[in-house]
Amino acid sequence: MKIGVVGATGVVGDKLIQLLNKTILPIDELRLIASERSTGKKVVFSKETIKVRPISDKVFENLDLVFFMATNDIAKKYVKVAVNKGCVVIDNSSVYRMIDEIPLVVPEVNFNEIKKTDRIIANPNCSTIQLVVILNALSKDNEIKRVDVSTYQAVSGAGKGAINELEDQIIHYRRGVKEARILPVKGLEKHYSILNNVIPQIDLFDDSGYSKEELKVIKESQKILKKNFSISCTAVRVPIINGHSESVTVAFINKVNLTQVFHNLWESENIIVMDDIENQVYPLAQHCRDKSEVFVGRIRKDYYDDHILHFWNVADNLLKGAAANALQIAEKCFEEKIYGW
Repeated sequence: MKIGVVGATGVVGDKLIQLLNKTILPIDELRLIASERSTGKKVVFSKETIKVRPISDKVFENLDLVFFMATNDIAKKYVKVAVNKGCVVIDNSSVYRMIDEIPLVVPEVNFNEIKKTDRIIANPNCSTIQLVVILNALSKDNEIKRVDVSTYQAVSGAGKGAINELEDQIIHYRRGVKEARILPVKGLEKHYSILNNVIPQIDLFDDSGYSKEELKVIKESQKILKKNFSISCTAVRVPIINGHSESVTVAFINKVNLTQVFHNLWESENIIVMDDIENQVYPLAQHCRDKSEVFVGRIRKDYYDDHILHFWNVADNLLKGAAANALQIAEKCFEEKIYGW
């Protein structure tokens, strides 16, 4: 196979390249693609040094598969160019996620949505992915009525600049310097220091009072699970480098059977249960680092209502929340011979 990675020098692109070193995909050529400012950078892959190419229409020629791990603007401009060149595209941006005819895929949940005629496959939002993996397991024998989720999202979800900003602020704080670098964020008039802070805004708000990040979780979850349950989300940025956490409340049609809940979670693909409160065992962001599974714990029925379940889950937002999910899609397409690779 000849494979391209757009956004090869970004945090998600870098993780994907690391994963491709161990993939089952038979790679004959890996073409690393980025913006002009990254042109000429070199990346080591499978003991070979590959020079990063600038993005252009021509760069997609003769490729079988292209991973877009770049911005919405890049996806809008180049995804269809790649498709017209004969490529299958797995896109990590939000551009194509809510288009009806384009599959939005988490392999453990809805891989069968992909058809041979699909040339674009959308990779969901990072917070959506770890949420629907758990909800899918829980809904196997009890219909979901409503979901309420609060996300606690690491700064790596905002890219390298956000990581650098937090690290810079930590250095300044330890040196006793009150004023640390706060980088401007596109579209935001205000941008608060993340160190020693918890910020209840990720992306811009719309007229509903929800942020774009919150609406992604709401709408994407319903599309992936094909359920009519109501759902609300509060998305929060927290001062850690990597690993998203979620506090989730689910109301079911029938009463919750905890024994069945644990059984469904234990038997589901890529879910790791960590739930031993007597020994203070529950999922932490540190547990999910460099892992492609979703970790769940603090599983309990509501104090007042037997129809309601509460739990806590964590996942590596750069891996299961982005790069690993995209690669899982590609590998399963290869195994199932969807595209004849």
